[in-house]
Amino acid sequence: MKIRLIPLSFALLPVLAASAAVPDAEELRPHAIFGSNMVIQRESPVTVWGKARPGGTVEVSLAGNTVRATAGTDGNWRAELPAIAAPGGSYRLRIAGKREFLFDNVTAGDIWVCSGQSNMEWPVRSALNARQEIAAADHPGIRIFTVPQQAAYEQRDDLAASPWRVCSPRTIGWFSAVAYFFGRELNRELNVPVGLIDASWGGTSISPWLPLSLVERDPELRPIAERYDRQRARMTPEAVAAYDRTVAEWQKNPKPPRPDAPWGRSQYHPGTLYNAMIAPLFPLRIKGVVWYQGEANAKRARQYRKLLRLLVTTWRTQWRQEMLPFLIVQLPNYRGGRIVPEEGQWAELREAQYLATRLPGTALAVTCDIGEPENIHPLNKQEVGRRLALAALKQFYGCELIHSGPVFEQARFDRGRAEVSFTHIGGGLEVRNPPLRYFELAGKDRRFHPASARIDGNRIIVESLSVPEPVAVRYAWKNNPEGCNLYNREGLPAMPFRSDNWPGVTDRNR
Repeated sequence: MKIRLIPLSFALLPVLAASAAVPDAEELRPHAIFGSNMVIQRESPVTVWGKARPGGTVEVSLAGNTVRATAGTDGNWRAELPAIAAPGGSYRLRIAGKREFLFDNVTAGDIWVCSGQSNMEWPVRSALNARQEIAAADHPGIRIFTVPQQAAYEQRDDLAASPWRVCSPRTIGWFSAVAYFFGRELNRELNVPVGLIDASWGGTSISPWLPLSLVERDPELRPIAERYDRQRARMTPEAVAAYDRTVAEWQKNPKPPRPDAPWGRSQYHPGTLYNAMIAPLFPLRIKGVVWYQGEANAKRARQYRKLLRLLVTTWRTQWRQEMLPFLIVQLPNYRGGRIVPEEGQWAELREAQYLATRLPGTALAVTCDIGEPENIHPLNKQEVGRRLALAALKQFYGCELIHSGPVFEQARFDRGRAEVSFTHIGGGLEVRNPPLRYFELAGKDRRFHPASARIDGNRIIVESLSVPEPVAVRYAWKNNPEGCNLYNREGLPAMPFRSDNWPGVTDRNR
C-alpha cells in the first residue's frame, strides 16, 4: 500500500497549552494509551500518536499496513492507518524510529470511556457478590485500562503510564464495577471485544471534567469560576512552600487524613480533570461514553442541566464525533441522611440527567429502585451495568429489545383526577407489591398531597380527596423513593417524573 507522510503539530483546544515537554533528541515515545492487550476501535481509521525528536520519522505498522509520520517542531507526531473492519483478531502494533516498541495481543472491538465520580470508580471487589464475580471474570474479549488519577491546571497531551490488562480473576478486582458489568453484557450479547477505559475520581463534581474556559465565560456558570478564583488566589508561592513542608512532615509520620491544601484539592477545581484525564484521550477513536456522576452536584440541580449538556457537546466536539453515544446513569434512591422519604435535591438532579437525554444519541439507565437508603455507594452494580447495556444495545447497536421502563409522556387533568400516559411501556404497565406508591397531586396552591393511583390500560389514574382540582402530578419525587413499584412487564422501573416545572428546593442555589 502507499506510505503516507503526516506532519503533525496539533492542538485540541487552542485556548489551553499542552504541558508535556518535547523529549530528548533520541527519544521516541508513543502515547501511554498504546500497549499490549489494548483494543483498537473497529470500523474506524486507527490513529496512533506520540512524541519524538522534532523532524524525526516514525514508522507504524498494524494488521499488514504501514504508515510513516514526521514529528512537528513541538515533537508531536500522528499516524493514521486503515480501519480494521472485522472484530477480534490478535495483532502486533509496531512503532519504530530511533527506538522500537512492539505491542502484542492487540484486538479490534469497541472502546467505551467510563467516567464520573465514586459510583463509577467503585471496584468489583467491593460490589455485590464480589468473590463469585471475581472468580468468574475470565473474559479474554474484555480489556481494561485505568486512567491514573491526576489533576492539571493546563491541558496535557499524555497520561501517566498505565497498562492495558486482559479481564481475568487476577486483574478485575480493582477495576470499575459499573464499567465491567456493562462491558460484560456487551461482550456476551455481541461477541465483540470490548475495551473499557475507566477515567473517574470519587467525590468530584462535574466542573473539573469541563474546560475552565467554558465555565468562565458563561454567566450562569460564572459563580463556579468565582469560587475557583478565590481558591487560586490563596496559591501564593509562600502558601505552596508551606504546604509542601507540611506534606513532607506528614509523609515522615503519615497519620490520616492527609493534610488539605489551603486552596482545596486540585481535583475539585474546574478544568483540572478534563486537562489531565480526558483531553489526552481525544485522538483515540472510541465507540462511546458512560457517565455516572451527579451526587456532588445535587445542591445545584438546575445549574446541572446546563453543565451536563455542555459536557456531552464538548466531549463530542473534541472527539470529533458529533453523535458520539452517551450513556448516563440516573442517580439511585438515597435518603441523604434523612429518615423519612422526602422531596429534594436528588429528585431534581435526576430530572436534570433526564433532560440531558433530549440531546440525540444519548440514553439513560434508571436506578431509582436499586439504591440503598443508607449507602451512597449501592452494591448492586450488576443491574446498573445490565441496564446500561440494554440502552446501548437498543440505541447504538440496533438490537430489538425493550431497553427502558415507562417514561412520563403527558398528564390530562379532568373530573378531579390526573390521567397519566407513558412511553416505553413495553408489554404493559405493572405494579409490584401493590398498591402503587409515591404518586402525588397538587392544585393551584402548588402544595402536593399523597394520592391513590391505579393502572387503567396503558394509563395511570391518580386521585386525592385532598386535591379536588389537580393541576400537577408527580411520581417518586423524593431523595429516597424506597420501594417505588411502577414497572413495565419487562421488569424495568418507571422513571421518576413531575408534570410541572415549578421552582424546586435547589433553584435558589447557584
